[in-house]
Amino acid sequence: MKEILKRIKADVVLSALLCIITGVVVMVWPAAITILLGRMIGLVLFVMGLAHALSYLANREESRIGLASGVVIFALGVLIFVRPELVAQMVSVVVGVVLIMHGVEDLQLGLESRRNGDDIWWLCMLLSAATIIFGVFVIWKYFQVAEVATWLVGLALVFDGLGDLFVVYRVTKAAKMMQEEEDAIDVEYKE
Repeated sequence: MKEILKRIKADVVLSALLCIITGVVVMVWPAAITILLGRMIGLVLFVMGLAHALSYLANREESRIGLASGVVIFALGVLIFVRPELVAQMVSVVVGVVLIMHGVEDLQLGLESRRNGDDIWWLCMLLSAATIIFGVFVIWKYFQVAEVATWLVGLALVFDGLGDLFVVYRVTKAAKMMQEEEDAIDVEYKE
């Protein structure tokens, strides 16, 4: 259990940090969604897809995400990196989809936090739902006002990254508390 938690934590923390960094860049230069930003997003998706696929291949029984979705994210990253001009206008949609996927993953982690006895698991679930809503909103707003959506993409990425970090913190804390309780019971039982 401890190894699985470490792998999940490392994966989510890396993904969260990449989202925060990308989000800040987009918010600082909202009009600069150009080929460079398209390539950055392509690279992020490339790395995320590769990490998901390798995670699945390393541990097929306990992987959070399947090989197929890792390959899809990887391929999308390669496409965006190689041909950013084809998808530069669709960056908001791509980011919205990634946000929705992160929100669903965070919902799963929130449920894990609840199973581990976290007392504010509902906050993890609330942040997860907000991330999914943000993803849907980013996609919807893109088709209404592209310039506003560009800034919103940055804000959504920062929110998603910070939310992921909080959820991982709570799940880790709950798992540690549960482990300490199990260890205490084991000690009492041995005595």
